[in-house]
Order: sequence, then C-alpha cells, then structure tokens
Amino acid sequence: MPQFDITTYWSQIFWLILSFGTLFLALSRFIIPRFKAMLLRREVLIEQDQAKTKELNDQQQEKQRQRLHRLEQAKEKAHELVSKTVLKMDAFEEKRMQEIHDQINHQLRDFQSSLEQEKKSLEKDIEALVQQSVHHLLPKLLVGEKG
Repeated sequence: MPQFDITTYWSQIFWLILSFGTLFLALSRFIIPRFKAMLLRREVLIEQDQAKTKELNDQQQEKQRQRLHRLEQAKEKAHELVSKTVLKMDAFEEKRMQEIHDQINHQLRDFQSSLEQEKKSLEKDIEALVQQSVHHLLPKLLVGEKG
C-alpha cells in the first residue's frame, strides 16, 4: 500500500510545510490585514454613525423640550385669555342685567303712573255718571213720592 510507504513521508511533509507556510504567509501578509483594515473602517464608521445618532437624538430631545415649553406657554396664554374673556363677559352680563332691570323699573313706573291716571279718569267718569244718574233719577224718585 502506497500510503504506508515510509520513503514518501519526507516529500509529503516538505510539500505540506511549503503549501501551509505559503498559505499562512499569504493570509497573514495580504488577506488578514485587508480584513482588519476593512473591520477597522467599519468600526470607525459605526462609531461616527453612533456619535451622529446621539447628537441628532440630543437635538431632537432639545427640540421636543422647546416644543413642550412653547405648548405650555400657549396653554397658559390661552387660559389667561379665557379667564379675561370670562371676566369681561361677566361684567358685560352684569351691566346688561342692570340696564334691563333699570328699563323694567322705568317701564313699571310709567305703567303705574298710567294706571293711576286711568284710575283717576275712571273715578271722574264714575263720579260724573253717578251725578248724572242722581240728577236724572232724583227728580223721578221725588215725583214718585209725591204722587
């Protein structure tokens, strides 16, 4: 069997060492340094991207804080405007209610005075009617007693 032939061992060992040595040198001198350089560039790019991401995230958070602050200011302003408007509306309502109250009181006084005048006029008319009735009926009653 040829694989057990001892005379060929040294040539196989020589070619094994030569081919693995060449492969080792090629890998260690050319291929592995390129992979290392590529990995290093990737690592640098990843670090740059992470730094940029952190910076953008910080900017976004700052903008978010600013938006929230402006929103709070707008809410406070709106609340203040609503409060002022409610106070103005209350004052206007109070004023208008007083005007209506005064107007109703004035109309009531006018109505009462017109009722008083009407009452006096009716009393005069009744008195005149009574006098007229008495003036017409009294002679008839007196004539009726005499006769």
